[in-house]
Amino acid sequence: MNQAPALEGEPLRAVEHRGSHVQIIASAGSGKTEVVSQRIVSLLKEGISGRDIVAFTFTERAARELKDRVVDRVEQIIGHDALDLIAGLFVGTIHAYAFRF
Repeated sequence: MNQAPALEGEPLRAVEHRGSHVQIIASAGSGKTEVVSQRIVSLLKEGISGRDIVAFTFTERAARELKDRVVDRVEQIIGHDALDLIAGLFVGTIHAYAFRF
């Protein structure tokens, strides 16, 4: 399991932003998955329920990668016993989210 990289600058500001939704748009390989996964973990640490967090991706493959990264980061940053915090968390495409309804 890799250690969560330390973020700085704009990526760190995206993780720490509160008060409104965040849309992260960047090129391939720029670290979007890491930023979003650390933001989710940050929200969970603050007591936000996984049921109250929605992370949209463009593809199911990207969603699987993000879900895996969130699990890794929860274990690394909060601890293995905190994995139940991600219950109800939605990570997927907007189409999959709409299909749920």
